[in-house]
Amino acid sequence: MDKKQTISITGGTGHLGHCLLVKLLEQGHHIKALYNRQLPFLKHSNLTWIKGNITQGHSFNEFLKGSDTLIHSAGLISIGDQNSKLVFQVNVVGTENLIKACISYQVKMVYVSSCTAVQETLKNELFKEDRPYKTKNDFTYGYT
Repeated sequence: MDKKQTISITGGTGHLGHCLLVKLLEQGHHIKALYNRQLPFLKHSNLTWIKGNITQGHSFNEFLKGSDTLIHSAGLISIGDQNSKLVFQVNVVGTENLIKACISYQVKMVYVSSCTAVQETLKNELFKEDRPYKTKNDFTYGYT
């Protein structure tokens, strides 16, 4: 990214999203980061924290308005099938809501996923991008 952009980020309170927003701030971009519960401590003159919930599509107006790009790195992690309904709601319905909002606001979207979404490798097999995706028969987190 050569020109300075306004970038909206979901998952900015998670490890990956936080590292990403810090790096983008270092590059001089203006960041709008969505948080769900408690206002994060990180402060920066180019950082605006916006309270919202990706499962509620009406919370995107301030978050996406005027943004060039959305980086969607939010997701609910669950090992096994604990909280499978909530995991599906956040990871699938929340992502669908963001896609619709990006289309509406004409914002480019970058989707960040986990390697857990694809089938595991066998033995020392290389982990390639064309691995098959997990299905409904797998744990909810990997499928979503």
